[in-house]
Formats: sequence, structure tokens, C-alpha cells
Amino acid sequence: MATAENWVFTRPHRKLTYVPQTLTILMSVAQGKTWARQRDIHIDFENRLDAAGYKRGGDYLDRKRASQEQRENNYKAWNRGGGGGRTHQTLLEALGLMVHYYDRNTEYASRKEREENSVVLPTLAGQELLNREDPRPILTRQVLAHQFPSAYSINPNVNISDRFRLRPAVLILKLLKHPELGGYLTDLEIGVCAVPYGEKHTDQEANRIARKILAWREHNVRSLPENFRAQYDRLKERHKRYPEVPMTLVGYADTLMKWIDYTGFTVPSTTADGEPCSVLNESMNEEIEQAIIEWGTRPLLDVDPNDPQVFQRKYGVTLNHSRDTRRLGDSTGVTPLERDRLNVLGVLQFEFRTNIITSISAQLVEEVADKTGLEVSRTESILRELLPTPEDGLTPFLRTYRDMAFLGTEEATTFEKATDEIFREVFSLGSKHVGQAGDRRMPDVEVWSDNPQWFGIVDTKAYSRYDLPSDHQLRMQGYVEKYRRQLASANQILNFFMYIAGGFAPSINNRMKTVGDATGIGYCAVNILTWITLIERFSQSSKSGSDLLWLFTLNREVLLADIEQFLNN
Repeated sequence: MATAENWVFTRPHRKLTYVPQTLTILMSVAQGKTWARQRDIHIDFENRLDAAGYKRGGDYLDRKRASQEQRENNYKAWNRGGGGGRTHQTLLEALGLMVHYYDRNTEYASRKEREENSVVLPTLAGQELLNREDPRPILTRQVLAHQFPSAYSINPNVNISDRFRLRPAVLILKLLKHPELGGYLTDLEIGVCAVPYGEKHTDQEANRIARKILAWREHNVRSLPENFRAQYDRLKERHKRYPEVPMTLVGYADTLMKWIDYTGFTVPSTTADGEPCSVLNESMNEEIEQAIIEWGTRPLLDVDPNDPQVFQRKYGVTLNHSRDTRRLGDSTGVTPLERDRLNVLGVLQFEFRTNIITSISAQLVEEVADKTGLEVSRTESILRELLPTPEDGLTPFLRTYRDMAFLGTEEATTFEKATDEIFREVFSLGSKHVGQAGDRRMPDVEVWSDNPQWFGIVDTKAYSRYDLPSDHQLRMQGYVEKYRRQLASANQILNFFMYIAGGFAPSINNRMKTVGDATGIGYCAVNILTWITLIERFSQSSKSGSDLLWLFTLNREVLLADIEQFLNN
């Protein structure tokens, strides 16, 4: 493959929320097995991702090698070539979560021979994800440590130029702090100025790339080298406004920013001209500065094209380890029970998107058995091992729920359904999911108490700095008037409206007040971390769900201090 004169990021899905689940399913299929050129394993992985819900299903081109029996009995499988599975596997490899293990004492005649004598195993970081540790700190480290060159970047199928010697996330953070750039970057600016040209993450390089960005802001395509289009002519899809710019470069920029967004260090925003951009999360200034110092001064890891395993194991260490000292040669085998357990866990993790699983029901067992292909009795036994207490079902649900609060429109409906589940299962309130993505006529969730009687409407916003723009204010006023009329016919009243979001802009209280003054009812907003604190501590308090009306009608954003006061009084 030709040398890539730019950063490259594989992107089966650009956000990292479901990486732990994808890893679990990969290991259920491939751990302890050879991956290279094993098409049947690639197809099996792809099918399991589809069955579990992590990959969009669909029809695939016919494969010449399919037999008539396969055509008749296994349409979806034979119609696939495993390419989707290989792309998801590449992302896990690029993030240092898996390693192709081989005997380093054996001399291999070629890369192909080495690959055909290697087996898939998790790195230390990958193993912690498989152990169901909190993924956010693990993946944050992997994003910050991600570097070129790497075992991923020197792979002939990627082949990034060796002039790039940097940690891209560190350079981006430095650019966002650069005094001349106004504290923001757009994907287009990153794609045009950093992705093809950012070779180091030093302060001097940040200054050089900043000058390119400033030139782009002033002159646009006129600031590009004369040979820019020709140099990237192989990248066919073009930017609509600037056809000289390949969308592939902008797509790589978008992927990297989604990775950094996952760490919490950056948040989406808009420029003065209304263009989407990224800015630093001001509430994490100290952590950002620490990360820049730590990962900006650490030497890059060496990578040997003839021994990439060494790099991968070093990259895949965790916060709790300085090196990987495991004797992997003694642990390459995986028992059928361990493989089945990973298979069940991968499906179960998908269920945690919208369901709090505090008990093992017959319906759950049947659904998981159907998706994994395991016997019902074996499925139930594994489920009881994985979920011995109600807390073992609540904790992974809340981790996924927390991440969904920052995914924008990508998982908006799932976020709504999960919020509905919380009102019913945690707070024992009446609740109904009534919203649909793109439907502006309804709020997302109705919530009510029968004794004492009250009723509220809830809108969820999967953003880190939701500011309740004017059109949303009018929309909420419309919801209130609609429900007020409906409830009046049943001699009930609407008590409040409520917003739940990843976080809020400082203007949220004033803007909610505008709606509250216009409608004459109570209101509140609660960010995801405060909301989760309430959820986690609620069952240990003496409060009932109906008592929550006090919080929901504070007429401002709910703070942690309010949660303390509510639970302790």
C-alpha cells in the first residue's frame, strides 16, 4: 500500500462508547486463535456484532465460494466476507487493547509466517475491560498514549509515513490552548492543517501548525500548497464547499476529536459564525494540563517492524502497571466455558444500554440464549455468575448511561429509553417513553407519582454544554401547554418540566426561568454526574420516589449539595 502522508484513524464507529463490548465479543470468538487470513473467524465476529446490536445489519454481496447448501441455510453468513469484523478488530488493535502473540524465540521467514503463528490475546488494558473495570480511565490513557509510529501505523495496510512521530491527542490539546487560536478548532481546520502536517507534539510544532490554521482562517484554500490537491488525489470524496480538500482528512480529524471528547477534555461547541467546533472542557483544566505535561514529555515507544508484539504490550499497559510481565505463552488456551462466558457478557453489555438488570428473568435468559446460540441452561448459569447481586446489574448500566449523555444525536433515543427505565426501576415512579428522534411534538419522557399525585415532563439532551436555545424554549412551552390541557381534562395538573444532560452552559438557569415565567410551573435541570449520584445513593436512603418533587421543582439546576440535603433530611 502507498505511504499515507497523513494521520490515519480506523473508524468502524468514531465514538469509543462501545469499544469494551466489541472487545468482549472479539475475545469470545478469537482469543487464543490465529486471526490473520482466518476468514471464517472474521465472519463469525461480524455476525456476533450484528446479533448483539453493535453493528448495523444488512445484505452483502454474494461470495463465489459459497456452496448451494450455504446459500439455502446460512444466507447472512455466506453473504459476508468478514470485512466489517476486520475493521472493528483493527480499531481494538490500534487502541492497544489486543495483541497478536507469537513466540519471540522462534525465527520467522516472513511477516506472513509470523502472523500465521500468532494468536489473539488481550493486553493488560484489554483484560481490565474484560474484567468490567470502568472503561473511561482505561480508554482515556489509551487515547492520550496513542502515537505514530505504532504497530498499527507501520502495518502495510495502513503504512503511515515515518515523518510523523507524535501523540496526536497531545498536539490537539496544545493547539486548543494556543493563545492565538481563540480556544477552538473545527474538524476542517484539523483535517487540513494538522492531519497532513503535524509531525511532532512539541511546543514549536504547535506554533507551526497554529500558523497554518490562522492562514487557513484568513485565506482558506489559498493558504494550501499548490500541490495539495494532487498530493491527496487518491482520496476521492471531496468537501462540498472546498473541493480541494479530501473529506477523508476531515473524517480522520472528526474521529480523533470524538476520541478526545470521550476523555472529557474537550466538548462540542460552535464558532461565532455558527460552525461546529471543539473547545476545552473548562471544568477539567487541571487534568488537561497534567495530561499535556505527562504525555508530552514521555518518550515515544519504539516499534520494531519485525517484532511488533513488544510495542503492543507496552502500549497496552494500564494505570496500575508499569509493564506487562505476564507469561502469555502459558495462557493462550481458552476453555469452552470461558469463551461462552465472553459471548454472554458481550450480549449482556448491549442489554445494559437501556435495561437495569437486577434479577435473572426467564425472558432475559431466552433473549441472551437466542443471540449467543447457547443452550438455555448454560446461558442461565453464566448469567447468574455474571450478575450475583442487583448492584452488578446497576453499575454497568450507569457507566453506559453516563457515556450516552455525551453522544449527541447518535444515541439520543437510547438515552431517552434508559432515562425512562431509571424513573421506573430506581425510583418506582410511573414513567413512559413518549419521544422519538426527530419528533418535535412530544417531550422524551412522562413521569408521575400516584401518591401524592404529581406529573412532570422530561427532555434529555446528550450534550456536555446544553444551553436551551430559544427554539427549544418555545418547544418546551408548547409541550407544557399541550400537557396542561390534557391533564386538566382528568382533573390533574402539570407540576414541572425537567432537563437531563451531560452538562449545561452557565446560561441554563436564566433560560429555564424564561420558560418557567411564561408557563407558571416548576422546573429543574440536572447534569449526568449529579443525576447518577442521586441514582446510586437513593436506595440507601429513606426517601420514596414521590419525594423527588422537591428536587424537580427547585427552579434552577440541581447541584450535588441539593442531593445531599434531599437525601439527609
